[in-house]
Amino acid sequence: MSDVVMADATESKAEDTIDESLYSRQLYVMGHAAQRRMMESNVLLIGLKGLGVEIAKNIILAGVKSVTLYDPREAEIADLSSQFYLSEQDVGKPRAESCVQQLAELNNYVRVSVHTGALDKDFLTSFRCIVATDATLEDQLKINAICHENGIGYIQADARGLFANIFCDFGEDFTVYDKNGENPSSCMVTSIEANVEDALVTVSDDARHNLETGDYVTFAELRGLTELNGCEPRRVTVKSPYTFTIGSTVGMSTYERGGLVNQVKMPSKHTFKCLQDALVQPGEFLMSDFGKFDRPPLLHLAFRALGEFGLPLPRPGNA
Repeated sequence: MSDVVMADATESKAEDTIDESLYSRQLYVMGHAAQRRMMESNVLLIGLKGLGVEIAKNIILAGVKSVTLYDPREAEIADLSSQFYLSEQDVGKPRAESCVQQLAELNNYVRVSVHTGALDKDFLTSFRCIVATDATLEDQLKINAICHENGIGYIQADARGLFANIFCDFGEDFTVYDKNGENPSSCMVTSIEANVEDALVTVSDDARHNLETGDYVTFAELRGLTELNGCEPRRVTVKSPYTFTIGSTVGMSTYERGGLVNQVKMPSKHTFKCLQDALVQPGEFLMSDFGKFDRPPLLHLAFRALGEFGLPLPRPGNA
């Protein structure tokens, strides 16, 4: 097992501070907490064809802690149509080693290296996330089983001409801290029902509340019904763009006027299937064309067939 390290991150600086001039746009979207978590992540990327190198570029620019590249297969002339870091001089050379230098130059804060050894359990479990592209079904199942067992994030993606698929497995106990990345909503309250089992809250008709059923809210500056000021977050059931219910207000005082309702982002737990189970029972498909409801299951079967066939893939017209 050996690594060819081509670039070292400015590790101490990256761990202590965030370069806001470099990451300004994504800090606006994700916030500092998410950026810091990402800067602690080490990622293994398997496969450096066209899709793989695009993923590598994006996660290096995003600012993870380190990216390890694995693709010992020799570059082919066909790779030049999609792999923008390969040239004719690289044909016949290992893909990962041929493009690691250009990828490392994208972000000095990220360590970029090439792995040339085996993908055994000891090596795979040293990563926080593994991304697999252009891998055989056998390798996908093997790697995902190790990731699922050890709580390692696993993402698998493949592009076949005009079609693509992606599979994510973040384990059986994955926490989402912000489901949409948007700023919490806040509205002026105009009325709250008192002394009822499921109180209806009405907000000012100047702006919609932008809440969804299942969101949580708390209250501030209410005149009357002051028991809700700073209360534990309450789950809402949306009734209209301007009304929602918050559960019981039995035994509380009567609402008088004013106040704010503020959305609270609550962590939520999610369970993911392993690849072995998802291949047999894929569950809900992402719908891309509502005029072709039967298309996603057919594409799932097509990708399964290609996985069973293995590499190299059949050419068009091959029986």
